[in-house]
Amino acid sequence: MKRTVAIILALALMLALASCGKGGDTTDNSEHKGLGEILSGLTGEKGDGTEPDTASPTGTLPEDGGSEATKPDTRPDPDIFKALNYIGDTDKITMTAAQAAELAGVLEQRCAYCAQRVKWQSYESNLGVSSFAALFDTGNGVPAMLFTGGGKPLYDFAGKYDLESPYTAEIWLFVDGKLTRMNVDMVSVFEDHILMGGDYPDGSGYYGEARMLENGFIRPTATWARGEGYFDFSDPVYEIDGAATDEAGFEDWKNTWDGKGEAGFSHGSDVSAWCWGVDEADTVLRVLRLWAGLDGESSGDGEAAFEVRSIYAVDPEGGFDGPLESTYEYPRFGESWPGYAFVNGYFEAEALDRRDMYGSNIVSAPVESEFFDDTTVSVTYDDGKILSVAQDYSYFGGGAMDMGMDCAVFDLTRGELLTLDEVVALDSYDITSAIRDGLIAQGWESESFDGQLYAMGIEDFDFYISDPDTVTVVFDKYEVADGASGVFSVDLPRAK
Repeated sequence: MKRTVAIILALALMLALASCGKGGDTTDNSEHKGLGEILSGLTGEKGDGTEPDTASPTGTLPEDGGSEATKPDTRPDPDIFKALNYIGDTDKITMTAAQAAELAGVLEQRCAYCAQRVKWQSYESNLGVSSFAALFDTGNGVPAMLFTGGGKPLYDFAGKYDLESPYTAEIWLFVDGKLTRMNVDMVSVFEDHILMGGDYPDGSGYYGEARMLENGFIRPTATWARGEGYFDFSDPVYEIDGAATDEAGFEDWKNTWDGKGEAGFSHGSDVSAWCWGVDEADTVLRVLRLWAGLDGESSGDGEAAFEVRSIYAVDPEGGFDGPLESTYEYPRFGESWPGYAFVNGYFEAEALDRRDMYGSNIVSAPVESEFFDDTTVSVTYDDGKILSVAQDYSYFGGGAMDMGMDCAVFDLTRGELLTLDEVVALDSYDITSAIRDGLIAQGWESESFDGQLYAMGIEDFDFYISDPDTVTVVFDKYEVADGASGVFSVDLPRAK
């Protein structure tokens, strides 16, 4: 009887997920199995003649509170993760059903966001959409997720994992039980570390930093290396962790920490990008939902909670060797949703300012240009009362590279834009000191830039709500440090 019930439940899973098998190879791993094959292997007897010892999902998530030991384990056999290019030991997965459900929800939302970006920003109206993900162990059995997606190239010679602008790449991981996002530019994932950066897209140099994967964390930079001028041998300079080195030492560092990795994302200096070691996002979504005790199907309608709108402009008189392309994304919420009219008006005004700045140079779609001024948008928090929106911008023109983030946090009940002192659990006179302490902990040079920080008033700080308990204050390149130091961010406790 017990064996019969197990078989019936397993067959039900197979019928619900008949389309979950891999549509084709996504990695070079010869042991990589399709999801349908994995599930079929769980319905029969084991090689030693015993029955499978794990029940199929019941469709119920564990309730909050109480002992995990008293809750029914709704997860299937961890072998379902062998349908993926999972980086780590699948037998050591400790992710809970609730965590899997949360990660699945994020993946679903990011796929919708990526589709909206391509729809509104792509310069080819018939550009398709590709979304991929890779799960990797960060040292405690709870996987992090590399998500990447963008336009599907139209040219025939493009590979399955090639992407066309607009593309995106980010890592999602649980930190102290909360799912957080980490934006990445170029990244390679190894079994014990990730490598951020690499060769400059224009081929002029190299910068890479290795971050260890330990006990569920992506640790701060463990070691970094820089190389300038070694491509053209004009006057090569090599550094490791801030100390000068020679070419041999530089190459030894790269051999230790760099390489293709088990999975990753990279791009060139044009509109093209590529990824490797990843799976189709739909396949990863189904595995996560199975682990969560859900039905393995998408719970949403494939649409983001907001529309991503863009305007495009070309500045032919920018003083460069060619046109400067400008793309500005902003959100548009449904008019029927209460509390969002003020937000729509705010961003429409921002878009009008942008149009006025470029005047007759507004165009219908982006152009291919070496010089750019691009802004992308995302909703970082929305509980129906408080809404947080972040706009990442990047600029390159005339040899100068700039980047940063413009944020806006709204009180939807009052139709007001909030300031930092209204959302953090600190007295107003303690906020700057707390930010200063957070910056110093990241190696910020307080002696040189204290004046810039303390010259900022409460209304000058850019911030967004990164999770229900955290407010993240961000500083653009050059804002409180030299340009070589890049951007900074500090987390503060959120007021409730």
